[in-house]
Amino acid sequence: MRAEKKIESAAIPSWKRLTPLILFLLTLLLFSPVRHNEFTNYDDPIYITESPLVLNGLSWDGIQAAFTGHHAYMWHPLTTISHQLDITLFGLNAGAHQMMNVVYHGLCTALLFVLLRSMTGSYWRSLIVTALFAWHPLRVESIAWVAERKDTMYGLFWVLTLLAYHRYATKTDGKNYALLFFTFALGILTKPTIVTLPCVLLLLDIWPLKRLPVEVFDGKEQWKKHWPILRKLLVEKLPLFALSGLLAVLTWKMQSLGGIIRTTGQIGMIERLGNAVVSYVRYLGKLVWPQDLVVFYPHPGQWPWGLVIIALIMVIGLSFFVFRRRKTQPWELVGWCWFLGVLFPVIGVVQSGGQSMADRYTYVACIGVLIAVIWTGEQISRQKGWRGTGLTLTVLLPLLCYITLTHTQLSYWRNSETLFRHTLAASPGNVIGYDNLGSTLIAQGRMEEAVAVITEGLQAHPGRAVLHNNLGLAYRSLGQPKAAIEQYRLALKSSPGFATAHSNLGNILRETGDLNGAIYELQEALKSDPNDTEAMNNLALTFEEAGRKYDALRLYQSAIIANPLNVEAHVNMGTLLLDLGRKEEALAICQRAVALRPNFVEANMALLYSLTATGKMTEAKALAGRVHQLAQMQNRPDIRHLLEAEVKRAGLDK
Repeated sequence: MRAEKKIESAAIPSWKRLTPLILFLLTLLLFSPVRHNEFTNYDDPIYITESPLVLNGLSWDGIQAAFTGHHAYMWHPLTTISHQLDITLFGLNAGAHQMMNVVYHGLCTALLFVLLRSMTGSYWRSLIVTALFAWHPLRVESIAWVAERKDTMYGLFWVLTLLAYHRYATKTDGKNYALLFFTFALGILTKPTIVTLPCVLLLLDIWPLKRLPVEVFDGKEQWKKHWPILRKLLVEKLPLFALSGLLAVLTWKMQSLGGIIRTTGQIGMIERLGNAVVSYVRYLGKLVWPQDLVVFYPHPGQWPWGLVIIALIMVIGLSFFVFRRRKTQPWELVGWCWFLGVLFPVIGVVQSGGQSMADRYTYVACIGVLIAVIWTGEQISRQKGWRGTGLTLTVLLPLLCYITLTHTQLSYWRNSETLFRHTLAASPGNVIGYDNLGSTLIAQGRMEEAVAVITEGLQAHPGRAVLHNNLGLAYRSLGQPKAAIEQYRLALKSSPGFATAHSNLGNILRETGDLNGAIYELQEALKSDPNDTEAMNNLALTFEEAGRKYDALRLYQSAIIANPLNVEAHVNMGTLLLDLGRKEEALAICQRAVALRPNFVEANMALLYSLTATGKMTEAKALAGRVHQLAQMQNRPDIRHLLEAEVKRAGLDK
């Protein structure tokens, strides 16, 4: 290995030192179309666009909250802080957020090449592996999906930790170990999947670092002979394993709290194991032939037994094959175990969510397979004398195909509609496709199209609570309250604890005059989700209409404490305080509402009422002109009528 490094190092011209920079720039160029993308309605709201933890931007309070709380039932404070920083720098410019994902991925790419080159001494093999990793279509989900920032960040710290470990393995002193521990600790703060990294360090000890002879697997005698070395390598990694264990326990608790971890009653262990072996083979298939990539692969429950058996034979067969060749091609054993091990926490034995697999899970895992294939492929090509055409056909042609497919895959992530129309086209009957495409069409006001999509979804998935709820939203917008109420009740029949359906049913009951029914449903929504500030705000409105003004006031206060960015709660509370004669308090909270959302016309109108009530006529007159402009720009004749009445009442036209 050392001789190989010296030979290749001498043969490399100085311009090749620019390779990491070139890889970084080419990666930015390939993925740059994401700058035109929008946020999606799949996880982006809870992670960014509707997250109070993120929307306040970067601050000491926000940093503290990122470390001491959870973010969508996940603990990845460094990733959360990166989102806060993006809000501070770019606001809600989705393209800028996604370009930051590209930057992190580009840095990971450049450093991966440096890592492979420094560990193995091979320039071309390291370059090919890095290019295949960086530009493969499977990377698109981790980059174009803003909520998956944790992938690109954990990948970056994964590579940084391996670089630190290589430095430590070269010179095993306390300073280098401190650097190793520090980089891994930072990685721990980005994504829980990094828990497998200490195991990968043990694999690297076999190859290419050669700290542990591969003969350790040759039997009992060799095991005993090399046990002191293995024990030393294990002991030095104990602090890293301890960090991994703590993160695993914390992740389990948080995801269990959020109901993300599925019980064996929902998906049995036999079904989980069957899906695990099938998914390993499917991941290999997607790596070789990345067709029909979608944001969500539904869990089938039980795969056909014939398919499970074939997949099991393939996994066992490949494992036996690389183990037999461990002495002559140790990179195959290391790469294959890297792939199996890194995927294991997300392979479905512990089922998190309703997916069977996910493209994003391959972000680091695929590197192992690429190393195994490229190193063996180069060895075979050298033995057989393949050059020129052979190299083009085996490396450059597939790479060009992957780049083309990546460009196409990026186009599907343009917005929620393109993403979920592609999902349904590539995965017919996909339940998340129906859920989110229906929601997208509702948000765009295309209610007839939404009804058609959701109805089709219910035919494929009868009783799906989310689809019934969305259909209720569409009917409500179409002015069909009875049909909407029926759909909300069907949603609750399928899922009695569905907080959103309770809240939506409560809202429409309030609109139809059934205040007692509305109060009951909104209270049920808060029982299911005590932190739902929208439900708090709506229940407070219902209390107001029922004459329970002080109950309403307490709820508005609770909503604002739970979410200081809830502008609607600020406006409603300010209006209620005016009604109660607490004018100065009303003025203060309405000013805060306008500061939070300057162009929110209702907030400006509430502030106008507060200014006239407190006798601040000069300020009120100036604000009246702004309210008029906003009402014109936003085509709000209702606000114009209210403004005219208030201007006349307060004498602002004199």
